[in-house]
Amino acid sequence: MKQRAHSHLGPPQTTVAIVKALLRFSSAHAWLLPLLVILGLAASFAENLGISLIVLFLYSMMGRASEAAATSGIIGKAFAIITAETGGGTRLAVLIFGMVVANALLRSTYSLITAFIRYRLCETARNRLHEQFLQVSYDFILAHD
Repeated sequence: MKQRAHSHLGPPQTTVAIVKALLRFSSAHAWLLPLLVILGLAASFAENLGISLIVLFLYSMMGRASEAAATSGIIGKAFAIITAETGGGTRLAVLIFGMVVANALLRSTYSLITAFIRYRLCETARNRLHEQFLQVSYDFILAHD
């Protein structure tokens, strides 16, 4: 029975193996990998915080911000601090807009860096392939597709 190819990377071991192979292939930009992880986490944090602030904003517009801040756990404490600092309303809306802008900037930076890495990897692959073509004999090329 044939196994179907999946579009995802697979288990974490496979992903780690792919990353290691890419780093061996082009290690000049290996320092960008931790930066990408940090940018991805920061963008995720900004998006989650923005969504949470929208919930708090809706509670604030209904005059029930104290109920949102009364929830237990970290989110309740964060809501209480944010409500005390912003007072809800306009200042909270500005904070939400700031989170949306921060998220967009972080995601754009992430996309630019990944595009740069892809370009460099493709360039390295092309250069190595061309180098191989220049080093083999014409008879070898004719004998292989």
